[in-house]
Amino acid sequence: MENQEKRAKLTAVDAADDDDGAVEVKQQERGAAKAAKARGVKFQLDEEQEAREIEKQRRAAIQKQYQEASATEDEEQLGPWLSWADQAINVTLVSSSKTLSKDVEVAAYHPEFTHQVIGETEKIYGYEDLQVEVMYSAGALSSYVGIDYEDRVDNEDKDAEPDNVIKSIIDWMPPTCTTDRSKFLQQCDADRKAFKPVGDVVFEGKGKQDETLQVYLASADTSGFVDYHSRAQTLAVWSIEQATWLDLTDTNWRVFYLFKKDTTDDGDVYSLLGFSTVYRYYVFPDKIRPRISQHLVLPPHQRRGYGTVLYEAVAAHLRTLDDVVDITVEAPVPAFEVIRDKIDCKECLKLPFVADFDFDTTGPQPFVDHVREKLKLSKKQGRHVYELLHFLAVVNGKASEETFLQRLKARLYRPHHHELAVKNKLRSKLSEQEQRLIDQQQQALKLTIEDQSKAVCRDYAARLQPKE
Repeated sequence: MENQEKRAKLTAVDAADDDDGAVEVKQQERGAAKAAKARGVKFQLDEEQEAREIEKQRRAAIQKQYQEASATEDEEQLGPWLSWADQAINVTLVSSSKTLSKDVEVAAYHPEFTHQVIGETEKIYGYEDLQVEVMYSAGALSSYVGIDYEDRVDNEDKDAEPDNVIKSIIDWMPPTCTTDRSKFLQQCDADRKAFKPVGDVVFEGKGKQDETLQVYLASADTSGFVDYHSRAQTLAVWSIEQATWLDLTDTNWRVFYLFKKDTTDDGDVYSLLGFSTVYRYYVFPDKIRPRISQHLVLPPHQRRGYGTVLYEAVAAHLRTLDDVVDITVEAPVPAFEVIRDKIDCKECLKLPFVADFDFDTTGPQPFVDHVREKLKLSKKQGRHVYELLHFLAVVNGKASEETFLQRLKARLYRPHHHELAVKNKLRSKLSEQEQRLIDQQQQALKLTIEDQSKAVCRDYAARLQPKE
């Protein structure tokens, strides 16, 4: 009897354990089912998201094709009603009303960039044979905007309205800009007699045609500067792709204006040739680092050496300032780099230390330190000028070509040093196939460096070659 009771208790316990186990199994099964369902939902969502993304890209591609096709159709259908802004707009620098007569050559040009003023398409709609006049008085920069055309689209009862090109340009011009041509020409004649440049003269000399050139320096503290530069900086938008306006109340800005001065019956007459903007950055504890921001010679006056004259005047003035650490340039374009290199090399060669420098036995650091102290060249520009003058010494037979090429290739290799070191360190742990791949990459890099070094030499030869 007692044994039967024990067996009954054990059976009950086993049954209870079975029930608990069944519950646990069922709970696990339910949990697994939920997880599987969740994963399924997640996978489904991922697939749906991917499908939506693919569909979105497909629609975007179709829309782009449609827009391009529509644009082509529009151009074909609209035909004479569409004009390229850079061809329709004509910027003219007017010294007097007489210069606009047909037998007198005027300083005029088509803008290189119009997207900021007209829009990204750089097209003007609604006019046939459109001509847009943007005029400035040559010195004071009084301005005028006007249009001329053969026909307008609304005369043909088209649905679309013509673009308000006058408003688009006026919005970028100074508040004094006029659309009255007669009033503008009267102002030009008045400016010719009355205008005097703002700021102080920091350079005066002669140009290639024996013309008198002057460079004036102005800042926010200069009388008339804010008004004048609010006019001058509108010229930049036609020639500089990402031209921005200066904060004319910021006293750290310095602007150098290059003028041509003509002595006439009306007295001294000034014409603006270009300008350079410089920002004074603070350097701890009591120094500054000037950065040339914009360096613009107006298109009608380019290729006459004025860019060189302006940079020489700017650099020469900044070098006289005791608180200047070095001179830097913001995103220089290639044309400006050529001017800068030639002037900096010329100034360096005037230094006795550089004239007697032994490039074969001495590295760049002493050179860089010396020209930074004497000429305010930045470290980067100092190293660049060192390399240029080392190349010049090779050309003149005063330095070894082998030494120059070794240093040049070492500089070109420098950005790859870390990558090469890591690969060489891991080399013993790689398979033969991976090692062969590294060898091929290094051989390709070697050939690339060879090509780059030859390109640098060709570039230096072109930069240092004197113009006839």
